[in-house]
Amino acid sequence: IEFVATGTRSQATDLVIYGVADDNAGPWPDTTDNYLKDLLTAPRSGLTTADQSWDNVETWNANNTYSTPDITAIVQEIVNRGGWASGNAMAFVIDGTGQRDAYARDGSWSRRPILYIDADFSGKKYYGYFNPDYFYRFDAGLNYFVPAFKKTGYDVANSQWNAETLAGAPTTL
Repeated sequence: IEFVATGTRSQATDLVIYGVADDNAGPWPDTTDNYLKDLLTAPRSGLTTADQSWDNVETWNANNTYSTPDITAIVQEIVNRGGWASGNAMAFVIDGTGQRDAYARDGSWSRRPILYIDADFSGKKYYGYFNPDYFYRFDAGLNYFVPAFKKTGYDVANSQWNAETLAGAPTTL
């Protein structure tokens, strides 16, 4: 995950990255602080068993870009879930000591965090940007990911995404 720092922070910082153990992660609830406290309380059943330590995080300076260590094991655990399908959403939680501040998607679209996926398909690699407002699918003919649906909202009561096809027809996922 690549972040853009909102300011300079240099205090000692050690972090741990987890994935949210959900087949299709929805948006954070309005009670995000309580939700995160519940996720991070033992036995942490709402998080992936895979995690990634991010120790001795370097000093962050305003508007510079910083990347997490490799989180392949976390992503792999999420996509290996029985109900996960191509195009489903993922969410991550970063916990630890110290502090680093980064822009959020809602705070600055051009400086939002970006999850980069480096996948190997038949010896060819794809490096790409994934717009969080879309669900993607892998097109074997083109040998890369293409947008499949545009997200229009999340239906909490039914635990499903409302979306549109690229032609604009409404659907749910």
